[in-house]
Order: sequence, then structure tokens, then C-alpha cells
Amino acid sequence: MTEKSEPFDLPQEFIIRLLQYQDGTITPEQMQILNAEMLDDRRKRDAFCEIQTRGQLIFELYRRAESQTDQLIQNGFKSPQANPAIQRRWSVRWMLAAAAILLLTAGVLIPFWPGKPDIAKVTYVNNARWESGQIPEVGQMLKQDMFTLTSGRMRLRMPDETVVILAGPSRFELLDNNTLKLEQGKISAKVNNPTSLFTVRTAMMDVIDLGTSFGVKVAKDGQSSVSVFEGAVAIKRPIPKSGDKAILLKKGSSARIRPGQKELETIPYDHAEYRELWPLTNGVDALSEKVEFVPPAAPKSFELYRSDEKLFLMPERQNLILEKPLPVDVIKPGRYERYTPQSRPLVAAGRKVNSYLLFFNQEGPKNWKNYRKLTGQITFSKPILGVIGHYQKLKDTDAIVGIEGFDYPVFMQREKDRGLDNRNPGAQEDMAHDVIAISPNRKVLSFEISSGPWIDQFRVIVQAN
Repeated sequence: MTEKSEPFDLPQEFIIRLLQYQDGTITPEQMQILNAEMLDDRRKRDAFCEIQTRGQLIFELYRRAESQTDQLIQNGFKSPQANPAIQRRWSVRWMLAAAAILLLTAGVLIPFWPGKPDIAKVTYVNNARWESGQIPEVGQMLKQDMFTLTSGRMRLRMPDETVVILAGPSRFELLDNNTLKLEQGKISAKVNNPTSLFTVRTAMMDVIDLGTSFGVKVAKDGQSSVSVFEGAVAIKRPIPKSGDKAILLKKGSSARIRPGQKELETIPYDHAEYRELWPLTNGVDALSEKVEFVPPAAPKSFELYRSDEKLFLMPERQNLILEKPLPVDVIKPGRYERYTPQSRPLVAAGRKVNSYLLFFNQEGPKNWKNYRKLTGQITFSKPILGVIGHYQKLKDTDAIVGIEGFDYPVFMQREKDRGLDNRNPGAQEDMAHDVIAISPNRKVLSFEISSGPWIDQFRVIVQAN
């Protein structure tokens, strides 16, 4: 974090405009210039706040002195009789008040500076470290200030419920409750409140959310780029000129602007640019090596995701409020080996949920000779509300929590080959079946998936923010 600079170590023209603002003589044209200056320079914003505070302190000190002078006049300049100790204390207070006025008018800040407001809460860290060498702590509140993250990854929660993921090295400034300025580095953001208009500001452009998730990258030379994973964003200049219009960028699109460039240019969408940030942006804190996250805004076809060694995790509907109770197979912590229609647990209507589909799709020939068994874990940032493993319940919930317009295929058109395999009563432990387990805190899902010639699938319903 940077130290606060002395406000008078700034251009004289800027200081004059501040003083004109303070005494009410500033013109509309000068006010427009002042706004633009402070919008783009943190030191000038700090100077504005500091000078305003000093003015208020001086006014208060003079007001108190004037009030006590009036009292003396009413008493005919005669002090009431009092013991010498009390008189000495009042004498010291007058001396301190006079000294405070002298310090303030000399440009020295006495300890009445109001603390900067808390802006964002740290909710996740992974090998993260500040420039000072300190390690960010989960639960720590970050104030309105400049920060430098030298390494690792960190997740922040903004007051408007926006989730911001930062990858070190990054230098950023928290401007207000829904505005972050990125000077250098890479971030991704997921906006959970579509009315927030969360904004990421760079030296080259402002990226304004329109209900979406997106990534922003700023290079050392100032080149700024943005990729939209879901929804859309509006892009405009940091200081708009007459005739400037915001540019709309939609899901699966990328754009950039280089120093000296006047116009934003579209570039091929590259979802791999933010690979290490995808899971954290989408509510997944950790994945074992046997799980691969399906990239956002990538072509979603099961046939494009094949592996003999990995289970794929694909985010479906996010921040969905259930209109009706949602039938699931598993709802409590524990280990499970059977997923039957007789089981009728429900996720209650009105719950706000995120849905994730996990599937195993063999790369090699789909036959029993290519039998595979996978084990692993997934840690979600919020509690698991239910798991769906029965093929009929998967089919019934596709239209509710699945990706809109997406065709969920089944191998050889056999619906029964889609879900998880039960362990039949009396069957030996090593017989082919699928096992899932939910941890006591409901955030960790463990799996043991055995797969032959089909696409094994199951769905995890997680509490949304």
C-alpha cells in the first residue's frame, strides 16, 4: 500500500481550482476540469479530501474560539473565580487550539484525519503476498486505497456482491463500492447484482458491467484488453469526449486498445488467457488434478471434451432463484453409493443456487476393455445443497438448472447410461459402481467414478452468493 502524499505537492493550477471550489467561486468549466483531474489521479483525490477536511477543522476551531469570546464579552471580560488548576487547564486548551490553527494553516496535518472507508472483503487467498511482504488474510477488509499484489491469487467481495479475482503481480486501486482501477495485471469479475454497474477502470478504458462475468488485463506499457465470459459489458473512454459512444461487447468476444490508439479493436476471443481464474470466478475454490474446468463462453459440446484421465466440470445456471422445489438424490453430508427414484429429498423453492454438471467422457473406444476409474475432490466456496445422480432426475432438471438451449446428449440414446451407477444390494465392494461423498461442512465433494462405454454425468447444486 502506498503512503498518503502531501496535498500541496501538486500543480499550482490544481490547488487554485481546489480553493475556488472551497470558497464557491469555481466556474462550471473549471469544475469540469477539476472532476476530470480527480477521476484520473488518486493523489489529486486525496488532496481534495485532505484540504476539505482541513477547512472544516479550521472552521470548527474558529467557531469554538468565537463562541468562547462572545461568552467573555457577556461577562465583561471577567473570568469567573476558579481554582488555579482549572485555570491552568483552560490555558493549556487555548494554547493547543491556537497551535492547531497554526499547524493547519501551515499545511501540517494534525491527527484528526478521518479513516478511509472499507471497500472489499478478502474471501480467498492462494500463495498471495503484498508488496510489503505481508500475506493477505481471509476476512480482511481492504480500504479505499492503492494495493500491489506481488504473487498468488486472491478473491475479493465488493459491497454490491461482485466477486473479483486478482492474479499477482497486479497493481490496483479500490475507488469506491463498485469501482476498481487496474493499473497493471490481470483480474476477472463476476457480477451477482445486475443493477450494480460494477466498473473496472484502466488508463485506456472503462469496462462497465451489464450483468456478466469478464476479465481485464493491463500490460506494463498500458495496453488494456477485455474478454467477456458471460453477458455483456459497455466500454468507454475514462474521460469521455464530445461525441464518444460506449461500445457494447458480448459473450465470447475480446477487445483491446494500445497506447496511442484512438479506437478499440476487436481481437480473437481466447478463453485460455484467464484459465487459472475461471474456477475462483465461478465459485470453485479448489480442484484435484483429476478434474478439468470447462472454460466459460467456450463451445459446449460433450464431444469436444474427452479424456481417459479426467472428469470435466461445467458451470450451468448461476445465481438462479428456484421457483419450485428441486428434486435431488443426495442432500446431507456422508458417503453415497445408490441414486434411486425412491429417494425424494428436495432443495427448497426460493433458494438461490449455482448448478454444475460433472461428466466423464472417454477419449478411447467406448467399450468395456477401456474401463476407467477416477477419484478426486472439488471444493466449492459455498455449501452443497444437493447432488443429482439418477438419470431421470438429470433429465427432469436440465430445463431448470441446465444451460439454456443446450442439448444434453446421452450415449447411444440410452437415458439410463447417463447418470451414476448404483451399487447393487449384495454386490462386492470392487464391483463397478459410482461413489460420491459430501464433507461435514458441505463444501467438499469427493468422487470415485467407474466408467465403461458411456458418458457418466451428475449434477451438483450449490448455494449461491
